[in-house]
Amino acid sequence: MIVLKKIEMTLDPKSIEQAVKEIELFETKLKPAMQFLIDKLAEKGVEIARAHLLFFPKPAYDTGALSESVKYYLKDREATITAGEGLTNAMGEAQYGSYAMYVEYGNGYSRPNGW
Repeated sequence: MIVLKKIEMTLDPKSIEQAVKEIELFETKLKPAMQFLIDKLAEKGVEIARAHLLFFPKPAYDTGALSESVKYYLKDREATITAGEGLTNAMGEAQYGSYAMYVEYGNGYSRPNGW
């Protein structure tokens, strides 16, 4: 665990230079810690999303395909959680992420106002 560090300095150039070096060193430790935290939070988000699938009607999780499709991606220190990517509908058409939407909201034909 990283503990915040107190950096003291005076206004002379040597003290300022030393403080800048200490800040830069601290930053090299802080960025990996932040990335680790983002990664762990995304993993927990996937666990929670998969757990919520158990409350959907049985066909939504029966094969396990939707649950297994819940994943996260990290890019530029940001996490994105997706569901249904790469799954297909009953006619074999690729859903590219919309499969989960069909599970939650239906296909739009069963509701008078669609989604």
